[in-house]
Amino acid sequence: MVRKIPTQKASLYKINYIKRGNDKQLYIVKKRTNGVKYWKKSNEEEKKCLKNFEINKNKYLLEYKNGNLVSNKQAIAIAYSKTYQTNPNCTKYLDNSKKSQKIKKSQKIKKSRKIKKSRKSQKIKKSNKNKSKKYDCRKKVNKTKKECKK
Repeated sequence: MVRKIPTQKASLYKINYIKRGNDKQLYIVKKRTNGVKYWKKSNEEEKKCLKNFEINKNKYLLEYKNGNLVSNKQAIAIAYSKTYQTNPNCTKYLDNSKKSQKIKKSQKIKKSRKIKKSRKSQKIKKSNKNKSKKYDCRKKVNKTKKECKK
C-alpha cells in the first residue's frame, strides 16, 4: 500500500506549505497543539484563502518598503484584514498566532491575579482568627492569654 500524503516529513516544511501528495491531492502542513507538524488534506476554499493572503501580504510588504506604512507588522495586519474582508470564512484557515499568544498571556495574567487575591484573603482570614481568640482561665471565654497568666 502506498502512502497517500507526500513522501517527505511535514516537519521539514513551514506551516501552511502546500504540496501535492502521491494520490495527486494537495496537502498542507499544519501544527497540532503538542507542536508536531502533520499533513492535512486541503480543500479549494482553504487554497484560495492562503493564496489570497500571500498576494495581499506581498502587496502590503512592498508598500512598507516604499515607505507608505510604518512597520512590516502593520503590513501583515492589513493583509489579514483585507483577506478576511474578501472572504470571512478564511478565519478558519488563516492562523494569526500572535493574537492567540496574546490571549493566552492575558489569561495567564488573570489566573495569577486570582491566585494572588486568594492567597491574600487566606492570610487575612488567618490573622483575624488569631486576633479573635479570647480566653477565660477556666472556660476560655472573654479574656486573652495574658490576663489569664496574671
